[in-house]
Amino acid sequence: MNLSHNKFIGSIPSSFNQCISLSFVDISNYQLIGRLPNNLAFQKASLEELSGNKGLCGHLIVLEPCSSSKITYKRIKISMIFYIFGGVLLLMVIISLLFALSQKRRNQIEQREQTKDLFSIRSFDGQMTYESIIIEIEGFNRKNCIGNGGQGRVFRVELPCGQAVVFLEGGSLPERLRNDEKVTELDWIKRVNIVKGVAYVLSYMHHECSPPILHRDISSKNVLLDHEDRPHLSDFGTAKLLRPNSSNWTSFAGTFGYVAPDLAYTMEINESCDTYSSGVLSLEVILGRHLADLVHTVSSLSSTSES
Repeated sequence: MNLSHNKFIGSIPSSFNQCISLSFVDISNYQLIGRLPNNLAFQKASLEELSGNKGLCGHLIVLEPCSSSKITYKRIKISMIFYIFGGVLLLMVIISLLFALSQKRRNQIEQREQTKDLFSIRSFDGQMTYESIIIEIEGFNRKNCIGNGGQGRVFRVELPCGQAVVFLEGGSLPERLRNDEKVTELDWIKRVNIVKGVAYVLSYMHHECSPPILHRDISSKNVLLDHEDRPHLSDFGTAKLLRPNSSNWTSFAGTFGYVAPDLAYTMEINESCDTYSSGVLSLEVILGRHLADLVHTVSSLSSTSES
């Protein structure tokens, strides 16, 4: 059906959709507007057969999409953008969670390694681990116990090589200070070196270890001397790891006469607690007696003179 050059205006009637037998149509040079019918003849029409009708719209490539089609396409486009953005956002969240879990696992591994390092003992030949010591002393069997400390027991360990390791033949510091014969061997240089040695140990525990270690019982009875009168700090039964992101409140621990006074009120420990105790210890090393003993002696002499 050729209807070209008739200059009809308006929209194409929808009744053309029922014209099944219509196989060809030419509506060029019209002033038609609106949607092109879904009839096969209209859908197969060429550009020349539809030319001159600037108001027509439809699904053909040669025509502009109708307004509803534009809206549908726009909605599809917005939906695609939304789904793409949502997918990217979900992917970023998953990656962030995986990274956080990986970081947490890495921190746990590092913490276990640090804890493992704390339970290692250095011997003359290398490193002796805590687990190997447990095997050697048969799981803290009583037959290997050779003494009791203020906060724990001392066990005998037989190394496979039979070598004696860390045998402190100088004895404890109080025994040396209270022995009239042995105390003369502690000249001023040795006493200063004892004070410096204890300070070095505390500096290592407070600043080189991570997390820092607090001894909490710095006293003369916990200082052992080797054959060269070098000090060795012992009895870590009350030691505590100082963690910056956790509470450092604790129960009372230590030896009376060495504990910082404010600790009895606050019960909060820090490096200053060990520093105060080491100061009391330093006075004891220099004076040869604990400060409390000197005060008691002076008080006794005063009471005797008054009577």
